[in-house]
Amino acid sequence: MKNVANYLTPDVLNKINRLNDLDITELPRIPYRKSLKFHIYFLFYNEELVYIGKTTNIQKRLSFHFKNKTFNSYSVLEVKECDLDLSERVLINKYLPKLNNDMVTKKIKNG
Repeated sequence: MKNVANYLTPDVLNKINRLNDLDITELPRIPYRKSLKFHIYFLFYNEELVYIGKTTNIQKRLSFHFKNKTFNSYSVLEVKECDLDLSERVLINKYLPKLNNDMVTKKIKNG
């Protein structure tokens, strides 16, 4: 198993700190049709954040979720491609949305 500390360079720590300071409630809500490049997206049911994900095709991904998850609005954070995975993980760990149920998130939720 690789040591995670080896990946925590000053640049990575700076990115994590910026993400930890992000208030997703200040992101604009986007109509269902808008598309960007690389995104972290936030699905909301009413005012509750229920899911965080990443994608390179927002239209396709939201269409998929519309069939499988209950949400009525979303926000999008555009990120660089190289920051996509790290940004998603940091934000999921920070907000712990109820529909994010991967093994890492479950472990954090369960203490």
